[in-house]
Amino acid sequence: MQLNWEEISKQLPTTPKQQVKLRCPVCDGIRSDKKDRSLSVNVKDKVWNCFYCGENGYDTNDVKKKDIPTFVMIKSHADNLSKETLKWFKDRGISSDTINQFKIQEKNNEIHFNYYEDDILVNIKYRSTKEKKFRLYPNAKLIAYNIDSVNEDTETLVITEGEIDALTVYEADSSLAVISVPNGANGLDWVDASYDKIKNVDRYILALDGDSKGQEYQKELSRRLGRHKCSYLSYPKGTKDINEVMVSHGIDSVLECISNPVDYPIVGIYEKSDWKNNLWDIFVNGYDKGDTVGLGHFDNLLSFSTGQMTVISGVPSSGKSEFLDQIVLNLAMKKDVNKKEWKFGVISFENPVHLHISKLVKKYLHKPFDKQYIHEEEIVDAVNFIDSKFKFFNVSEADMTIEGILDTSKELVARYGITSLVIDPYNYIESKMEKGQSETNYISDVLTQVLNFAKEYSVHVFFVAHPTKIQKDETTGNFKLPSLYSISGSANWYNKTDNGIIVWRNFQTDEIEVHVQKVRFAWNGKVGLARFKYNKETGEFKADYLNPC
Repeated sequence: MQLNWEEISKQLPTTPKQQVKLRCPVCDGIRSDKKDRSLSVNVKDKVWNCFYCGENGYDTNDVKKKDIPTFVMIKSHADNLSKETLKWFKDRGISSDTINQFKIQEKNNEIHFNYYEDDILVNIKYRSTKEKKFRLYPNAKLIAYNIDSVNEDTETLVITEGEIDALTVYEADSSLAVISVPNGANGLDWVDASYDKIKNVDRYILALDGDSKGQEYQKELSRRLGRHKCSYLSYPKGTKDINEVMVSHGIDSVLECISNPVDYPIVGIYEKSDWKNNLWDIFVNGYDKGDTVGLGHFDNLLSFSTGQMTVISGVPSSGKSEFLDQIVLNLAMKKDVNKKEWKFGVISFENPVHLHISKLVKKYLHKPFDKQYIHEEEIVDAVNFIDSKFKFFNVSEADMTIEGILDTSKELVARYGITSLVIDPYNYIESKMEKGQSETNYISDVLTQVLNFAKEYSVHVFFVAHPTKIQKDETTGNFKLPSLYSISGSANWYNKTDNGIIVWRNFQTDEIEVHVQKVRFAWNGKVGLARFKYNKETGEFKADYLNPC
């Protein structure tokens, strides 16, 4: 008998939860316990699995489910493993009880580490029994291994770099919730897929490998989860992961490691460990000069590093938002693997999101946004790229106070790994100025919050702010060049920002001047002027190489 969604849906309650358990029509008639509901059903995704007979599947009418793997489940697990594989696990301190708990299987000379989500099998990690080679099921959902160990009551969560390490933690203390990253220290896409389950955990214990790659991964993972909620394991000399501790020193040493994780330093207090390596890196490699954006002479004036803030200003219609779009798109397109990947959270108050994306598409394709010039395949490619690099705030629904913006941005860091936040412009932010508070002090508080966020989460913040002191040249009809001190309300716009840019347009020649008026760190650039020609059809800025400064 083969189940289908139509048959399963007949058993669902009138208002079902996302996850329900039903009697399995396939094996219900042969089971002694008629009350046992062995068929687990994800109502939202229309996926099911029976943990007695192994009947599983998905709604074949839903094309979105075509990539979900379906497997014939084996009821017994450890009993199904070869003597050689059982010995391999035993040599690593893993018992048959743990193998059964994690539903590990073996087939065709491969160990199967099964990935469940809400009791549904959604992925498998295959490990060759003959050599250390791993592969995941192609196109399956990328989630954390053993994610079902996390629930609403979970206070502490151990995160390991491999499945065998997760088994080790469980072997030592089965009361702990433990998950493993799915693909070693190679990407954090799983965080997005598993975030709703792990986001409310009070404390994360990071049990990642002690090699350089594992430590870099740990650094980025702690950034996304929040360093204040993270601690990490310190392993005995000669071991690089928690399973090696088990093999070399025994289960008591594993328990000692887990029971005594190292806390990250208190925010606001530097420990030697915080600055020693960074200091040495500067000594050996020099200062981080940041990323340039490929805009001619402008690259000589300014580069961009995370943990900083750039303020951009200019009179209305000068092109400051368009120039900022050029900067962030060029950063997003950088492919230097030695640099941090640029991903953006974007608050665009003055552009509806679809119009804003159309402007980015023009710049990305170097073409007018018109069906006469752009093929459908190009639109798809551009949109997919933008979606992979940009997340746009819904300004009509989100909390647009500075506190709300930063709270959402912290979640974007955790969930998507953004490295930059764009706020355009400042004057649309909902004010929470207290009674008796001056505008100067209020703006100072706002900028301080933004800078603290940028530094703590290693995010570059681009802040657009309009000037109020606008003067016109009666002779030419052009607006006079403003400064950072011309921005509404406070000289703190100049004082607190790391970088300051003024975009000025000559309305007679349509030439764009970009004035870099402040660069806090000399290694990021210098004060100066770059000139551009603006292409209205493609929205691109072309550097004027004949007159660079």
